Amino acid sequence: AMIQLSIAGLFLLLFWNALGGAKGTLVAQGLFLLICMSSSVLSIKQFQLIKRFKAHVWWMTGLAALGTVALSIIASAYADSLIVNWTRIDAAQFPLAQKALSALILIALWGYVATVLISLSVGIVAFSMTVTHPAFMLETKKKHLKFKSWDQYKPGLEQRRHSRLLVTVWSGAAFTVAILLNSWVSILGHAEEGLQDVMIFASFHLHPEDCGVQGKTADTWAALVAEGRTVIATPAANGYSYETMGCKIQAVKLANAVQEH
Repeated sequence: AMIQLSIAGLFLLLFWNALGGAKGTLVAQGLFLLICMSSSVLSIKQFQLIKRFKAHVWWMTGLAALGTVALSIIASAYADSLIVNWTRIDAAQFPLAQKALSALILIALWGYVATVLISLSVGIVAFSMTVTHPAFMLETKKKHLKFKSWDQYKPGLEQRRHSRLLVTVWSGAAFTVAILLNSWVSILGHAEEGLQDVMIFASFHLHPEDCGVQGKTADTWAALVAEGRTVIATPAANGYSYETMGCKIQAVKLANAVQEH
């Protein structure tokens, strides 16, 4: 019922937007969450996924461990590449940012792999069940000579309930896959800005005035990369712009006085 009501709510919201109504972004996101959660619970119960997982947990755990090792190497390579391309400085100069970006990229890679596997599983299972378990009416139409008065057959209550359940399962799964794929499009569109924010939080702990660099805005940050050198991160259109300058560490009182001025 929750899946059917949520999908109906999405269509009503789409109709409301088509009439020029205000965009209910929070309402749509809430409906997306309800569809994903309820369809996942229904699919797990319908196909007994927990029981199947316990039966194959040994090789799935080993495969997940090997996948984590491989994806960790890829994530570290991506993190180093991003830091070098942003700052033009060796990524080893930003050890905490390197670890933070690697962890986030690893999580994103696993999430993307899980999304692809879910999408493939939904498509394969739907196709196989359609081929191996056709509906009663389709089966009788193909072999109508074996059934007397097949055209007068009316499905019973239990069969109608089972049909509605299967339709709900597949519609919920299809909407879940569509929601996940569109979410990845949105996430990847803003990933670089978010990763740069994490890098600034992890490794850029000084203000330019602490290095004797003046004329910068209050939201500009600096990071020491070597003796006498600093990287200045200035907010830009797509995150930050970086430049390397000389650094002469100022006393705390002098730096505070410059900031107040």
